[in-house]
Amino acid sequence: MEHFVFKSREGENNAITRQQALNILKDAAKSVGVNENIGTHSLRKT
Repeated sequence: MEHFVFKSREGENNAITRQQALNILKDAAKSVGVNENIGTHSLRKT
Protein backbone atom coordinates (compact mmCIF):
# COMPACT_ATOMS: atom_id res chain seq x y z
CA MET A 1 0.00 0.00 0.00
CA GLU A 2 3.04 2.26 0.03
CA HIS A 3 3.58 2.32 -3.74
CA PHE A 4 1.48 3.72 -6.56
CA VAL A 5 0.14 1.43 -9.27
CA PHE A 6 0.65 4.11 -11.94
CA LYS A 7 4.01 5.69 -11.26
CA SER A 8 5.36 8.89 -12.70
CA ARG A 9 8.74 8.94 -14.36
CA GLU A 10 9.57 11.83 -12.03
CA GLY A 11 11.07 10.72 -8.74
CA GLU A 12 11.10 7.32 -7.11
CA ASN A 13 7.54 6.96 -5.84
CA ASN A 14 5.36 9.68 -7.32
CA ALA A 15 1.92 9.19 -8.83
CA ILE A 16 0.99 10.31 -12.32
CA THR A 17 -1.15 13.43 -12.49
CA ARG A 18 -4.86 13.45 -13.23
CA GLN A 19 -4.12 14.98 -16.62
CA GLN A 20 -1.59 12.24 -17.45
CA ALA A 21 -4.16 9.59 -16.50
CA LEU A 22 -6.74 11.26 -18.75
CA ASN A 23 -4.35 11.38 -21.71
CA ILE A 24 -3.40 7.70 -21.29
CA LEU A 25 -7.05 6.69 -21.00
CA LYS A 26 -8.14 8.68 -24.07
CA ASP A 27 -5.27 7.25 -26.15
CA ALA A 28 -6.12 3.71 -25.06
CA ALA A 29 -9.81 4.19 -25.86
CA LYS A 30 -9.00 5.61 -29.28
CA SER A 31 -6.63 2.73 -30.07
CA VAL A 32 -9.38 0.13 -29.45
CA GLY A 33 -12.02 2.05 -31.38
CA VAL A 34 -14.05 3.62 -28.56
CA ASN A 35 -15.49 6.81 -30.03
CA GLU A 36 -17.53 7.87 -27.01
CA ASN A 37 -16.47 10.64 -24.66
CA ILE A 38 -14.41 8.97 -21.95
CA GLY A 39 -12.75 10.36 -18.84
CA THR A 40 -11.07 9.27 -15.65
CA HIS A 41 -14.44 8.99 -13.92
CA SER A 42 -15.40 6.33 -16.47
CA LEU A 43 -13.03 3.95 -14.67
CA ARG A 44 -15.18 4.17 -11.55
CA LYS A 45 -18.23 3.01 -13.50
CA THR A 46 -16.65 -0.18 -14.84
